[in-house]
This record gives sequence, C-alpha cells and structure tokens, in this order.
Amino acid sequence: MPKEWKLKRAFSGIMSVGLFCGAIAIFWLGTAELMRAQASNDWPSVEGVLTYTEFEYSGTGSKRVRGPVVRYRYMVNAIEYKGNRIAFGPTPGDKGGGAIYTSSRDDQINAFATLIEGSSITVYYDEDTPSEAVLLRGGGMFVLIYYFCSALMIAVGIMCFMLATGRIKG
Repeated sequence: MPKEWKLKRAFSGIMSVGLFCGAIAIFWLGTAELMRAQASNDWPSVEGVLTYTEFEYSGTGSKRVRGPVVRYRYMVNAIEYKGNRIAFGPTPGDKGGGAIYTSSRDDQINAFATLIEGSSITVYYDEDTPSEAVLLRGGGMFVLIYYFCSALMIAVGIMCFMLATGRIKG
C-alpha cells in the first residue's frame, strides 16, 4: 500500500472521530435547548420594561442580515434583572430592509423590536435561575436544525470511516 494511501486513511479516520464528536455535541446542545424551551412553558411571568429595541445589522457585504435586538429589565423578589433573549432558538433575520417571515412566531419575535422603549412587556423567567428569561415561551421547530446538522455530520463521518477502513476507495 503506497504511503499516500496510508496518510489518506489516517486523515479520514481522524476526521471521522472529529465528526462523530461534533455530531454528539450538536445533538446534546439541541436537546438541552429544546428541554429549556419546553420548560419555559411553565415559567411564571412578571411585568418588565423594554430598555432597548432595534433592528440591528450583523455581517458584512452580501452576508449582511438584519435581526431584532431587545433589552429589558424586570424584578423578581425585589432584585432587578436584565435580559435580552426574546425566545429560544435562532432569531429570524432578513437581508436588507424588506423582511420575509417564515412563521407567525418569527412575526412575534420581530414585533418586539418595533415596540417603543419604556413599554411594559411580560417577561417569563426561570424560578430557579431568575436571570434566565424570555419574552416568548416555548420553542418553534428550531431544534430540527440541530438534529439535521448532527445527522449530516454522522453521515459524513461514516463515509470518512469507511474510507479510513478501506471499505470504499478514495
């Protein structure tokens, strides 16, 4: 067996291990996020105040995306907390000025950025960790993104493993 084939196999083996580990990490992260989103359905609420609302741009050039950003404060047991999470999962964004919404949940998330600073809002907080709060309970279908990425990484990892063990030729 030529030396370059041995290097390809070794590299493929290392890649397969890395992909499997990455897939497990992403799957775990998605599951943890899903569990927190589901738990938020039972969180108590308190009245809060918006301290900042805006659509902000991130990225550069053609990758520039506009997304909603909010900051708020709320009191739990006479202690003031500050938050900025609207909901669990990715925040919807749009390119440029015209938003294209994919769901009513995206519309709700974007609506928070159009409210006036100083407006009263309902904040849902974790009783065990009051500093963790959201403005929308639950979660959408966002967790499928984590699971899809995990499945894709496992598929590529299997191909790398098969290449490393000689079951397929590269």
